[in-house]
Amino acid sequence: MVRERRWASTRPSFFHVAILQYNRPSVSRRSRHDHQILDRRRPGDSTGPKDSVVNWLYVAVAAVVYYALGALWFGPLFGRAWDRSIGHDRAQTGGRFPLSYYVVPLCCSVATTIVISLVLDAIDADAVTSGVLVGLGVGLASAAASLTNALTPHTPQPFVFGAVTASYHLTGATVAGAILGVVP
Repeated sequence: MVRERRWASTRPSFFHVAILQYNRPSVSRRSRHDHQILDRRRPGDSTGPKDSVVNWLYVAVAAVVYYALGALWFGPLFGRAWDRSIGHDRAQTGGRFPLSYYVVPLCCSVATTIVISLVLDAIDADAVTSGVLVGLGVGLASAAASLTNALTPHTPQPFVFGAVTASYHLTGATVAGAILGVVP
């Protein structure tokens, strides 16, 4: 006696859809039901895919806040600890850094806030809590990368360097996520 397998849902699996595509080469021969399966739309849904809307003003504000937090973080808040961790003495350089020291973090803060905004748009989030959680997730990913990159033999205090840099990205991305979570 052969046992009959019962499916939990009536929705076809990926393999059913692939078989439908393979066995029906002509588009004109497909039924309305087949088109709905292949398009992954619900019956009666005529709106199609959700339009993606990124509020660039909020992305710019969040990026500038993220960048300004870095100026505070690596300046008056944790600047001395960060300098010691990389073996740098600001007194010798007069506190001046090359232009790339300012431009690269600005570009990265813009890229990070764009990613946070796109993720919030993809999950259709509309609350500050969602923004904070997505920002925290992106910040954790950036913090993990910072901690990994901090462990180099050329850094005198790699764990201090990693802690200062990682905590900056974690805090900055969370704040940027909170700002982007306010977007109407």
